[in-house]
Amino acid sequence: MPSKQPVAPAPPASTYSDVDFKHLLEKDEVFKSQWDPSSNAKYLKTADASRVATAKSALEKNGFGVHLVKDRVQAFNKIYELIPEGASVATAHSTTLEEVGFINYLSDGKHPWKNIKDAIFAEKDQAKQQELRRTLGGVPDAFLTSVIAVTEDGHLLTGDQVGNRVGILIHGSKQAIVVVGSNKIVKDDSEAMTRFKSHVLPAVDAYTRKVFGFPKITVGNVATVFISYPAQRIQVIIIDETLGF
Repeated sequence: MPSKQPVAPAPPASTYSDVDFKHLLEKDEVFKSQWDPSSNAKYLKTADASRVATAKSALEKNGFGVHLVKDRVQAFNKIYELIPEGASVATAHSTTLEEVGFINYLSDGKHPWKNIKDAIFAEKDQAKQQELRRTLGGVPDAFLTSVIAVTEDGHLLTGDQVGNRVGILIHGSKQAIVVVGSNKIVKDDSEAMTRFKSHVLPAVDAYTRKVFGFPKITVGNVATVFISYPAQRIQVIIIDETLGF
């Protein structure tokens, strides 16, 4: 059985500041016109301690493991602690994971895990690469991502374009680690969808324009995760910072 790594290195700085929420909103005129600060500015604020405690208690009742940390450095340390040495690791795109330094750390190769993306991108035949995404990429030991929202009654709202994030989070990975700023805590499932449509989607579209040159993204899947099954399979790290979309 692989052992856990008890001591984390210092997290590297993020090199993705040009595609975080703040910079996309400043630079993308379409985003500026779509994002209404009067209704969405609240999603850029950290949740107070009572809301965090309510969400934590509800998540735990629903079988999720929950870890409260004060900042992105503690979040990086907790991620490092949770992933066993030698584990295969996959990630979905996550601005939050970029901001805590985890994406840069995983990319530099100097870590104790097996980065599944290394094996996938080493295959240059596109058909074979796609098959690796479906097989090797669909069943990692540890899958790391963020989510659209965490509700006070202990649910996670997630979504994606083709099904990889939703499928691996719900069932594909042996372990899933969800990393979120407390600004993603909302009252209930209804508000989670409101946050998704009014706040997250315009930001993701701006990211798509910046990175891929497409006008917007097509979201093919949105799912609510009500419980972690088996219990503790999904670990949620809640950071007392405003992070991600």
